[in-house]
Amino acid sequence: MSLLSTSRRMLRYPGAAVGVVTVALGVVALVPVRAVVPPATVALVLVVPVVASVAIGGAVAGVAAVAAGFIAYDVFFIPPYGTLAVGRGVNWIPLGIYVVVGAIAITLDERFRRSRDRALRQARILGALADLPERLLGAQNAAGLVGAAVEALARVNGPGGAALVRADGAGELIWSGSNAEHAARVQRAFSSDATGRGSIVLRERGFEARGSIVSTLGGPEGTLVVWGPRLDEATVGALEVVAHQLSAALERDRLRQAEVRLATLEQVDGWRLSLLRTVSHDLLTPLASIETAVSTVAAFGAAIAPSDHDELLETALAQCRRASTLVEDLLDVSRLEAGVRRVRRVVCELGEVVHDAVRAVEVRGFGSEVCVLADGPVKVLGDASLLREVVWNLVDNAVRHGPLGDVVEVRVLEQSGDALIEVVDHAPMSGDVDPRGLFDWFHASGVSGRTGLGLAIARSFVEAHGGRVEFESEPDATSVRVVLPRLV
Repeated sequence: MSLLSTSRRMLRYPGAAVGVVTVALGVVALVPVRAVVPPATVALVLVVPVVASVAIGGAVAGVAAVAAGFIAYDVFFIPPYGTLAVGRGVNWIPLGIYVVVGAIAITLDERFRRSRDRALRQARILGALADLPERLLGAQNAAGLVGAAVEALARVNGPGGAALVRADGAGELIWSGSNAEHAARVQRAFSSDATGRGSIVLRERGFEARGSIVSTLGGPEGTLVVWGPRLDEATVGALEVVAHQLSAALERDRLRQAEVRLATLEQVDGWRLSLLRTVSHDLLTPLASIETAVSTVAAFGAAIAPSDHDELLETALAQCRRASTLVEDLLDVSRLEAGVRRVRRVVCELGEVVHDAVRAVEVRGFGSEVCVLADGPVKVLGDASLLREVVWNLVDNAVRHGPLGDVVEVRVLEQSGDALIEVVDHAPMSGDVDPRGLFDWFHASGVSGRTGLGLAIARSFVEAHGGRVEFESEPDATSVRVVLPRLV
């Protein structure tokens, strides 16, 4: 009920009083001259109190003014005076006209006021819904869209409530209001109809609910419902508006999700191709060495000196182990990320871990010298096998891409309560390389040659220990630093 309607109800009696008083004043003014004033003029004067009372108190006050005017007209202006007797039949004509004019005035006033109340109600609803498009655009997901629409509709519905009954078979309910019993009644009534089209109406004693289907190109999403003791046209119109806006917003969200899924699939496909290329490259290198060694032995056989024969076999075995280790490292990374494999933490002395890894690199004989510098024993709580692979990958990367005969330094030290492993080579990084992506999977660094899986594997193993990898490049050197929590 609008504020104007409430105000009108409060002014019923004052309006009726104004009508009666005005009729009495008219009688006082006209009785002395009733002999010379035509009956039509009297009737016209007595219409004024009707209009005044209707303007103040509405239809009820107008009816009271018509009744008072009718009685006054009959008693004081139609012979025989002072009685309610009408006398001749012709006297009914001005009385009837008076009543008809009063009824018309009351009817027109009521229609005007109802139209005005309806227009004001619609204006208030439109004002309340003005921010809904912005809220729908700002919602992050479908749940946020539905919540914003239901809350806005409940706000304009006043004493009732609003809800979305999902078209999911179970009729899941998302609602806003003050009466959970009414919400449950709506859920029971509308869940079975959520696959239909158009509006759905439920009317019971003292309760009314109306629903509108919310759908996208993918099918119906549910039924948007408003309820209350009585739903006016403005509320039903608001329901339709919000249902259309929510449908459009859900369709946009559906398309956005499809776009994200497509982008994800394209990214995954790109990663798959990069994985195939990178793994193929990193596996072809040891396989080529194995093929060279084995084919040499097969081609020359006894003509090969025993020492060369043994060296070729050692090379082939070392490359076999390296290929196997690469595959095992990739599996360990995937197991760690999936939570299938855990870091087996034991007390490790980093100097020993580094020496083991360096010896494995020196076996490959790249022609570079690896120098290990340790500031005494540095202990951490970690997985020795994974840490060994970290050092092996970093040192292997340094000796493979450094200048021939370069000295690669591996330092083990403590700093600010952390345990550090620092690998330094004298091959400056190319200017076209982005250091921020150097340790990313499938990162390619142009002419510098620092490509492949080793650095990404090293970073994954370090992060699994709660550590981090830092990179620094200077004009005459490149440094990679592994920072691990030191065992106290």
